[in-house]
Amino acid sequence: MRIIVTALSMTLSAGSLCAQQIIDLSSFERCRACEVELVLDLRLGDPDLPGGIESEAAEVVFDAVHGGYAVFHRGGAHVQLFDSLGTFQRVLGREGGGPGELRMLSDVAFADGNIVMLDVEGRKFVVMNRAGELVTDIRIDLRTGDLRVVSTDTVVIGSMDMRPDLVGYPLHLVSLSDGAVLQHFGSLDGEWNAAAEPFADLIRLGQSVGDRSIWRGYVSRLRLEEWGLDGSLVRVVTGDFGWFPPAVRVREGPHSYLASSDVDRDERLWLITTVPDPDWRRVQRGAGPEGLLRREDYDRWWNSRLDVFDLRTQEHLGTITWDESRVFLTSRKGRTLVYLVEYDERMVPRVALYRLSVKANP
Repeated sequence: MRIIVTALSMTLSAGSLCAQQIIDLSSFERCRACEVELVLDLRLGDPDLPGGIESEAAEVVFDAVHGGYAVFHRGGAHVQLFDSLGTFQRVLGREGGGPGELRMLSDVAFADGNIVMLDVEGRKFVVMNRAGELVTDIRIDLRTGDLRVVSTDTVVIGSMDMRPDLVGYPLHLVSLSDGAVLQHFGSLDGEWNAAAEPFADLIRLGQSVGDRSIWRGYVSRLRLEEWGLDGSLVRVVTGDFGWFPPAVRVREGPHSYLASSDVDRDERLWLITTVPDPDWRRVQRGAGPEGLLRREDYDRWWNSRLDVFDLRTQEHLGTITWDESRVFLTSRKGRTLVYLVEYDERMVPRVALYRLSVKANP
C-alpha cells in the first residue's frame, strides 16, 4: 500500500502559507473484506398527494435545523419543500424577475433553517423561510454555480467569470446579509487554463463537514481540491483509473465525468462518477452536428458509479454501479446519503434516498 503525500510550502494569493497534501487514490489498496451497503431511508413525492416529483433530474438538499428536504432541478424556478418524514409542505418561489421570483435556479441550500436559492439568470440569491415568506432578495455580481453554506451568514459559490478581476478564481465567499463578495479564492495566484473548466457549470462543490473548508471538483477529470476559507489549499485528491478516461467528443463515445462527491466526518470520500454504459454502442444517436442524445437515451448511454475511499487508512472500500445516469450524493448531519429518481408501477417518479454504510465481512 502506498500513498503519495507531498508537503509543499507556497504563498497563495490570499497571502497565507499552507502545507498541501497530494493524495493518489489509485495507490490505495482494495479492502477485500469490505462491502458498501445501501438501505432505503425514505421516498419523497407521494404519487397520490400534492407535491409530486416534477423532473427526473431532481436534486435534494437537507435542512440540518428542521430536518426537512428541498427538491429542485437546475434551470427551474421554484423549490418543493418536504418535512423530515417526506411529507410535502409547499412550493417556494415562482418564475419571474421580481422580488422572490426566479428565472433559472443553479443551486439551493439551507442556512439557519431558511432556504437559499441561487438564480443564475437573475444573478441574485433569494432567501425564504419555511413558511414561504421572503427574507432576502439581493443581486450578486457573480455568475452563480454550485452553492455551499459555511456559516449562518456566509456561503461559498462556485463560479468562473471572464471578468478580469474574477478570472482564475472559481470559489467566492459571499455574505448572505448584503450579497457582498468577501473573498475570491480557489486557485494559486489566479492561475487559469482556458481549456479546462473555466465556467460555473463545469465546477462541482462537494459536501463539507464543518465550516473551515470547501471541496472543489473538476467535471472532466478526477481531481478534488480542499480549500480552506482563508484561501489556503489544504489537500489535493487525484488518481489514474481506467473508468475515468480523458474526455472525448460525443460522437466518439460517452466519457466519464464527476457527478457528486462527499467527504464525511469519518474522512471517507464518497465519489460518484458518470461512466459509459457497456452497451453504449447500441444507443441511437440524436440528430445534429454534435450527435446530441435524446434524453430518453441517457440511461443507456451512461451508468453511475459510486466508489468509497478511506482517506485515513488509505483503502478503497468498495464500488456500486447503477444503470442510471443521474445518481447523486447529499449530506445529512455528517452522514452521506445517495439519491436518485425511481418510478413506481404506474411510472410515477419519486426521489429515493438511501443511507450508505461500509460493512466488514468476515
